[in-house]
Amino acid sequence: INSTSDLNLKENVQTVENALETVNALRGVSFDWKETGRSSYGVIAQELQEILPDLVTNGDVKSVNYNGIIGVLIEAIKELKKEVEDLKNTK
Repeated sequence: INSTSDLNLKENVQTVENALETVNALRGVSFDWKETGRSSYGVIAQELQEILPDLVTNGDVKSVNYNGIIGVLIEAIKELKKEVEDLKNTK
């Protein structure tokens, strides 16, 4: 699935701050869909809304912009990498 992501369509671009803290506040879950019984993985929209409200669409049934989580995860990994490198350099 491709998502439009062209810089020319964006403004106020900023690097995600405190990404690791944000990721630590998220809860990944496994679950079964009530309608089909099929197992899946994801997040709970109501929980995500408390942490990253812009990624949740309100309505009778809430939906999640999972693509929006990717940027936070990228920056969290970079923060972890820096922590690992700092720990390696203190030895």
